Amino acid sequence: MKGPIFVVGGLDRFRSVSSDGLNWQATEFSDKGGPTCAGAAFGNGRCALLFKKGYYGKTEIEFSEDAENWDRSEIDAKQVGHSLIFYNGQFIVCTGKTINAGHKPKVLATEDGESWTKEFSIPGRSIMTHYAEGNGRLVGIGPSGMAASTKNGTDWKGADLSTAESMISLAFGNGFFVGGGLHGQVWRSPDGLKWEKTNSGKEGEHLNATIWDGKRFLGIGLGATYLSPDGRSWDRVENDLAPLSAVRGPGGVLAGNQWKGRLLTSSDGIDWTDQKTFQRHIEVVAAGTL
Repeated sequence: MKGPIFVVGGLDRFRSVSSDGLNWQATEFSDKGGPTCAGAAFGNGRCALLFKKGYYGKTEIEFSEDAENWDRSEIDAKQVGHSLIFYNGQFIVCTGKTINAGHKPKVLATEDGESWTKEFSIPGRSIMTHYAEGNGRLVGIGPSGMAASTKNGTDWKGADLSTAESMISLAFGNGFFVGGGLHGQVWRSPDGLKWEKTNSGKEGEHLNATIWDGKRFLGIGLGATYLSPDGRSWDRVENDLAPLSAVRGPGGVLAGNQWKGRLLTSSDGIDWTDQKTFQRHIEVVAAGTL
């Protein structure tokens, strides 16, 4: 498969791909159990999937140029890999002992999946789980108020946030990074270092996905979607069947996941439709081009 695609990964080395979010193929998983997908990224004409086994087991990465044939290798890192992003010509993995605060995160990178850099320590209280690129830099966010920024993928600067300001989703658009948090909270930053809080929503409306659709930000929560052209002024609209995470992919289609193994799609981030139920739960939804 070539061109723009969606890819999903999950429990027991589960993965599947689609060109439109509706029809899925090359679905594979292990009947004997296996590692869980922790990240996906596209770059250098390839798709990469990160798999981890618990918080202390090994970390593996799989690469494919056609989303059908995959090459697997183990990452030689001292800590477990928790997330994956492509930036500045490299696939970057963030490692850490656990997602809890107090465990120093690190990153390592590769261009080809064979030769890796050493692990570099990065500032912050916890691992990075979500990323966005813009304004000549990459920003990563995570639990316990984690936020950091880099211009080259190696040298990182950390933001000074409180643990109450934890972001759980991130997007870039209209010159700003916008992070979604618990209970409809939103923060905005031009550089990933200095953040301003721009919204407080309702109890339980956690913004599990933040997306820039080319015209506005979509903060997709459980029960409501928040809409904004600039990340500062927000409108709340009740939604239906909101996903646990989501991305914008081919044709502007939004694809997201919901328990257990459900794949959802939407055109506006408000009304969602069940498209397929897989035999394994989806942990990661990503979109890119091969």
